[in-house]
Amino acid sequence: MKSFFFLVAVIIFGLTSTFAVSSDDDWQDDWQEPSPWLGITGFAQLAIGHWGDQKVKPAISNSINELRLALETGYEGKTFNATLKSDLLYDASLSKFTTVIRQATFSADFNNANVKIGRQILTWGTGDFVFINDLFRKDWQSFFNGRDDRYLKASADSIKLNYFYQAPSGNPINFDLIWQPSFNSDYYIDGSRFSFYDQQRHLIAVPIVTIDVDQPNHQTLALRTSFSYLESDLALYINKTYAGTPHLDSINNTLYFPTLDSLGASMIAPLASGLFKVETAYYRYKNANTGQHWQQTKLLIGYETELLPRLNIAGQIYLTHNLNSALSSTDSNRQVITTSLNYRNSNDSWLSSIFVFYSPNQHDSYVRASLKYRHNDSFSVNAGVNVFSGDPAMFFGQFDFNDNFYLTLNYHF
Repeated sequence: MKSFFFLVAVIIFGLTSTFAVSSDDDWQDDWQEPSPWLGITGFAQLAIGHWGDQKVKPAISNSINELRLALETGYEGKTFNATLKSDLLYDASLSKFTTVIRQATFSADFNNANVKIGRQILTWGTGDFVFINDLFRKDWQSFFNGRDDRYLKASADSIKLNYFYQAPSGNPINFDLIWQPSFNSDYYIDGSRFSFYDQQRHLIAVPIVTIDVDQPNHQTLALRTSFSYLESDLALYINKTYAGTPHLDSINNTLYFPTLDSLGASMIAPLASGLFKVETAYYRYKNANTGQHWQQTKLLIGYETELLPRLNIAGQIYLTHNLNSALSSTDSNRQVITTSLNYRNSNDSWLSSIFVFYSPNQHDSYVRASLKYRHNDSFSVNAGVNVFSGDPAMFFGQFDFNDNFYLTLNYHF
């Protein structure tokens, strides 16, 4: 069942591409409409990286050491589309060759509705690297070791329904329903690359065996309603899923995925010369094994603007409050402030970026910085660092011994 929609999308995609080819052969008129077949594009990438000063020996000798070939193609018809994105990856650090289907979808339009079936990357919400109502699959190992930001969002087999409603007032209302036949956890920190804080032994360690927690074999559901009012974009969210990373069951001393039900809202509005955003949610977790449950509230407030020509600045305040602090292994409140600066020169050949996470009450931090040089439309070079610090029992502090720097060579075609 887990790969059912992926297989359906691939089959339909193949039939679609066959149809497109045969159509080109049949029409020999003096003029032809542009082919709906998009051809093949992609990029090749060599990524190398090293650890900083290590006090805890990592599971692998290099933070990143891989060769990637990413391919993309598609079909765009009048009423239906198909997309296929695949990565061929050789990871020298793990001596492993893998093929990853990142997207294989079929979508069709029906009047005011659209349906997309298959393996796809799902995203919504307003946060910049902070996710409140976006509870879809993430890849934290890629995020922390220098892979492109696009790889933070991981794909999952899903059905996505979108319905557009024109209200009598003239304001359009969008409804998005996402159903996944089987829950897909995040690619969480499991010891295969990074050391982390072991809650069972209360120390930073690399496990002898990579942590692999059994995932619940149950469906998940997400609903969003979005609309515009005056100059603001508003949205309401409902999620019925599981936590993306495993939690520690302190009673049985085991790791598990608690159920997670959430209700949230967001708003984006122009303010002065920039954009103001706010997002909030109520979480309800439950341990199905013990019956214990606890609640959280989350709040994000952010603002972004162009400070100077080609220099963008953004900031966020992210607050988490555990309503049942007795069940939490950390403080009942966590505060995180983020700041980012992005600058590109006049011809877009140089792009520098820095993104800082800092918790003023738990005193841990994470800094992402990168410098990219684009020689032309085909060739680019990117260098960057990931630096962590803080109390090892805190989220970013647990990766204090995983500082790394990296270099990637990219060729697009």
